[in-house]
Amino acid sequence: MAVGQEWGYVDFKEGRCPGYQTLGAHVYHPLFQKTVTLAIMECEDQKTETVALFFNLFNEMLRDYTGDPDYKFNPSVWIYIILSFRRQFPLL
Repeated sequence: MAVGQEWGYVDFKEGRCPGYQTLGAHVYHPLFQKTVTLAIMECEDQKTETVALFFNLFNEMLRDYTGDPDYKFNPSVWIYIILSFRRQFPLL
């Protein structure tokens, strides 16, 4: 299965940089048989605007890299893990 057909994971994590949360985008890579981090960004809070900025910058970088002005990262399914949910269920 190609990486583009895999699920995308987005999550916030704490502890990497004091006072900030790390927003990351990840996919499962079938060849490596593990989750691979595609991009991270340090954020002050979990807001919709923060996630939108993250993906706007991520897609801008991908458009520059591919040379395709219309390119967008679009996995088959997105899973968004909310930090507060992870605090309630730390084993997930």
